[in-house]
Amino acid sequence: MNEEFILTGGYVGMQEIDRIIFEMKTRLEKEREKYFDPNRPTNTLAEVSQEDLNNVSTLWKLPTDYLYFLEKYSPIFVEWENDNYFALDICGAKDLIIAQNGFSYNPLSKEAIADWPKSYLVIATSNGDPFCIDLECENSPVFYATHGEGEWSFVEDSSSFIDFLNRVVV
Repeated sequence: MNEEFILTGGYVGMQEIDRIIFEMKTRLEKEREKYFDPNRPTNTLAEVSQEDLNNVSTLWKLPTDYLYFLEKYSPIFVEWENDNYFALDICGAKDLIIAQNGFSYNPLSKEAIADWPKSYLVIATSNGDPFCIDLECENSPVFYATHGEGEWSFVEDSSSFIDFLNRVVV
Protein backbone atom coordinates (compact mmCIF):
# COMPACT_ATOMS: atom_id res chain seq x y z
CA MET A 1 0.00 0.00 0.00
CA ASN A 2 2.81 2.45 0.81
CA GLU A 3 4.46 1.80 -2.53
CA GLU A 4 1.20 2.30 -4.45
CA PHE A 5 0.61 5.56 -2.61
CA ILE A 6 4.11 6.87 -3.34
CA LEU A 7 4.12 5.81 -7.00
CA THR A 8 0.73 7.23 -7.85
CA GLY A 9 0.83 10.29 -5.64
CA GLY A 10 -2.57 9.39 -4.19
CA TYR A 11 -4.87 6.71 -2.91
CA VAL A 12 -5.82 5.07 -6.21
CA GLY A 13 -8.35 2.25 -5.93
CA MET A 14 -8.72 2.51 -2.16
CA GLN A 15 -12.00 2.99 -0.41
CA GLU A 16 -12.36 6.22 1.56
CA ILE A 17 -12.19 4.40 4.87
CA ASP A 18 -8.96 2.64 3.81
CA ARG A 19 -7.42 6.02 2.94
CA ILE A 20 -8.33 7.37 6.37
CA ILE A 21 -6.96 4.29 8.11
CA PHE A 22 -3.73 4.58 6.14
CA GLU A 23 -3.35 8.11 7.55
CA MET A 24 -4.22 6.89 11.06
CA LYS A 25 -1.64 4.09 10.88
CA THR A 26 1.05 6.50 9.67
CA ARG A 27 0.44 8.83 12.61
CA LEU A 28 0.32 5.95 15.07
CA GLU A 29 3.64 4.57 13.82
CA LYS A 30 5.27 7.90 14.68
CA GLU A 31 3.68 7.87 18.14
CA ARG A 32 4.87 4.31 18.81
CA GLU A 33 8.43 5.29 17.91
CA LYS A 34 8.35 7.98 20.60
CA TYR A 35 6.62 6.04 23.38
CA PHE A 36 7.18 2.34 22.68
CA ASP A 37 6.78 0.01 25.66
CA PRO A 38 7.03 -3.69 24.72
CA ASN A 39 5.06 -4.66 27.84
CA ARG A 40 1.99 -2.61 26.85
CA PRO A 41 1.24 -2.31 23.15
CA THR A 42 -0.45 1.00 22.44
CA ASN A 43 -1.36 3.16 19.46
CA THR A 44 -2.15 0.16 17.33
CA LEU A 45 -4.76 -0.60 14.70
CA ALA A 46 -4.90 -4.38 14.55
CA GLU A 47 -6.94 -7.07 12.90
CA VAL A 48 -9.88 -8.13 15.02
CA SER A 49 -10.27 -11.64 16.36
CA GLN A 50 -13.17 -13.53 14.83
CA GLU A 51 -14.53 -14.19 18.31
CA ASP A 52 -14.68 -10.47 19.17
CA LEU A 53 -16.29 -9.67 15.82
CA ASN A 54 -18.87 -12.44 16.31
CA ASN A 55 -19.66 -11.16 19.81
CA VAL A 56 -20.51 -7.64 18.63
CA SER A 57 -22.24 -8.80 15.44
CA THR A 58 -24.50 -11.04 17.52
CA LEU A 59 -25.54 -8.16 19.77
CA TRP A 60 -26.00 -5.41 17.16
CA LYS A 61 -26.70 -4.95 13.46
CA LEU A 62 -23.84 -2.57 12.75
CA PRO A 63 -23.77 -0.08 9.86
CA THR A 64 -21.68 -1.34 6.95
CA ASP A 65 -18.90 1.26 7.19
CA TYR A 66 -18.51 0.81 10.95
CA LEU A 67 -18.48 -3.00 10.65
CA TYR A 68 -15.83 -2.71 7.91
CA PHE A 69 -13.74 -0.52 10.23
CA LEU A 70 -13.99 -3.08 13.04
CA GLU A 71 -13.20 -5.99 10.70
CA LYS A 72 -10.10 -4.38 9.24
CA TYR A 73 -8.77 -1.92 11.81
CA SER A 74 -9.67 -2.55 15.41
CA PRO A 75 -8.00 0.03 17.70
CA ILE A 76 -5.94 -1.14 20.67
CA PHE A 77 -5.30 1.56 23.30
CA VAL A 78 -5.52 4.39 20.78
CA GLU A 79 -6.10 7.91 22.07
CA TRP A 80 -6.46 10.79 19.61
CA GLU A 81 -5.95 14.47 20.21
CA ASN A 82 -6.23 17.27 17.70
CA ASP A 83 -8.13 20.53 17.24
CA ASN A 84 -11.43 18.59 17.09
CA TYR A 85 -10.97 16.08 19.93
CA PHE A 86 -9.22 15.77 23.27
CA ALA A 87 -8.33 12.34 24.71
CA LEU A 88 -10.62 10.54 22.26
CA ASP A 89 -10.63 6.78 22.77
CA ILE A 90 -12.07 4.93 19.76
CA CYS A 91 -13.49 1.52 20.62
CA GLY A 92 -12.30 -1.62 18.92
CA ALA A 93 -14.40 -4.76 18.64
CA LYS A 94 -12.69 -6.19 21.72
CA ASP A 95 -13.86 -3.35 24.00
CA LEU A 96 -17.12 -2.30 22.29
CA ILE A 97 -19.35 -4.29 24.65
CA ILE A 98 -17.63 -2.95 27.77
CA ALA A 99 -17.81 0.60 26.37
CA GLN A 100 -21.61 0.48 26.79
CA ASN A 101 -21.25 0.13 30.59
CA GLY A 102 -22.60 3.16 32.39
CA PHE A 103 -24.32 4.46 29.25
CA SER A 104 -26.82 1.94 27.90
CA TYR A 105 -26.06 -0.83 30.39
CA ASN A 106 -25.61 -1.01 34.15
CA PRO A 107 -23.10 -3.81 34.86
CA LEU A 108 -23.95 -3.87 38.58
CA SER A 109 -27.68 -4.45 38.19
CA LYS A 110 -27.19 -6.20 34.83
CA GLU A 111 -29.97 -4.10 33.29
CA ALA A 112 -30.41 -1.68 30.43
CA ILE A 113 -30.40 1.96 31.48
CA ALA A 114 -33.88 3.34 30.79
CA ASP A 115 -33.03 6.89 29.71
CA TRP A 116 -30.44 5.82 27.10
CA PRO A 117 -31.65 5.90 23.46
CA LYS A 118 -32.04 2.21 22.58
CA SER A 119 -30.53 2.54 19.08
CA TYR A 120 -27.41 4.47 20.21
CA LEU A 121 -24.12 2.56 20.42
CA VAL A 122 -21.09 4.15 22.09
CA ILE A 123 -18.15 3.91 19.64
CA ALA A 124 -15.76 6.32 21.37
CA THR A 125 -15.40 8.41 24.50
CA SER A 126 -13.59 11.59 25.40
CA ASN A 127 -13.05 12.06 29.13
CA GLY A 128 -16.15 10.00 29.81
CA ASP A 129 -18.34 11.76 27.25
CA PRO A 130 -19.85 9.35 24.68
CA PHE A 131 -19.68 9.46 20.89
CA CYS A 132 -22.43 7.25 19.44
CA ILE A 133 -23.77 5.95 16.18
CA ASP A 134 -27.48 5.37 15.65
CA LEU A 135 -27.93 1.71 14.73
CA GLU A 136 -31.17 2.54 12.94
CA CYS A 137 -29.26 4.52 10.29
CA GLU A 138 -27.07 2.79 7.69
CA ASN A 139 -24.90 5.87 7.12
CA SER A 140 -25.17 6.96 10.72
CA PRO A 141 -24.20 10.37 11.92
CA VAL A 142 -22.02 10.37 15.01
CA PHE A 143 -23.62 12.00 18.03
CA TYR A 144 -21.96 13.43 21.11
CA ALA A 145 -23.23 14.20 24.61
CA THR A 146 -21.71 15.44 27.85
CA HIS A 147 -22.09 13.10 30.83
CA GLY A 148 -23.24 14.27 34.25
CA GLU A 149 -25.83 16.75 32.96
CA GLY A 150 -28.83 14.98 34.49
CA GLU A 151 -30.27 13.88 31.16
CA TRP A 152 -28.69 13.05 27.82
CA SER A 153 -28.70 15.85 25.27
CA PHE A 154 -27.08 14.62 22.05
CA VAL A 155 -25.76 16.83 19.28
CA GLU A 156 -24.48 15.76 15.90
CA ASP A 157 -20.69 15.67 15.86
CA SER A 158 -20.22 14.32 12.32
CA SER A 159 -22.59 13.65 9.43
CA SER A 160 -21.35 10.03 9.09
CA PHE A 161 -18.89 7.59 10.61
CA ILE A 162 -16.47 8.27 7.73
CA ASP A 163 -16.77 12.02 8.35
CA PHE A 164 -16.00 11.31 12.02
CA LEU A 165 -12.83 9.42 11.06
CA ASN A 166 -11.82 12.25 8.73
CA ARG A 167 -12.17 14.72 11.62
CA VAL A 168 -10.02 12.43 13.78
CA VAL A 169 -7.09 12.40 11.34
CA VAL A 170 -6.90 16.13 10.52
